[in-house]
Amino acid sequence: MKIYPLQELTPKQYRVLHYIKSCVDEYGVFPSYNDVMESFNFSSPTSVTQNLAALEKKGYIKKNGREYILSDDKESEHQIPIKGFVQAGRMTEAVASEMGNLSLKWLFPRSRGLFALKISGESMIGDELFDGDYAILADEAVRNGEIAAIMMGDQTTLKHLYREGHTLRLKASNPDFKDIICPINGELDVRVLGKLVGYANDKGIFKI
Repeated sequence: MKIYPLQELTPKQYRVLHYIKSCVDEYGVFPSYNDVMESFNFSSPTSVTQNLAALEKKGYIKKNGREYILSDDKESEHQIPIKGFVQAGRMTEAVASEMGNLSLKWLFPRSRGLFALKISGESMIGDELFDGDYAILADEAVRNGEIAAIMMGDQTTLKHLYREGHTLRLKASNPDFKDIICPINGELDVRVLGKLVGYANDKGIFKI
């Protein structure tokens, strides 16, 4: 089987891929066209087709008969893909890109859907998460006070997450940075990308 190198994704393609992986992890099946249309408010199946075709071309999914499945690169079975940067400072546009892999080994045997984002900024230095480190995240439920990567529209940030009524409060561990308040049901699409379960730097890979 030929393995195609993973290529850069647009923010929209990244969100579609994240949704697909969540459905496969939770339900064991690839989502239907209608599921994707409803989740992203696409007006026609053409938008779904275009995004799936782009993900297939870039090596993230593949055809199995008439259906799509996730690509299964066995050579990277024990590695964490680095998918881009996540801000630990001011909000910035999210750009997903292939940046290599981190070794899984045996550090996270119970975590599902692991991936890594490279930290850019200093808002989480109180948790010893520094600029240039890699945040290791899992597709798991996030409890109040835990650290998560959050996507708001096309922007990302790494913060402590607090659910307060109809809002999310994103708190830095560096007192120089103010809290970010996000309406849960507002016009801006707010998604939890993953819960922080570890980090990596030039000293090694560490489990939280």
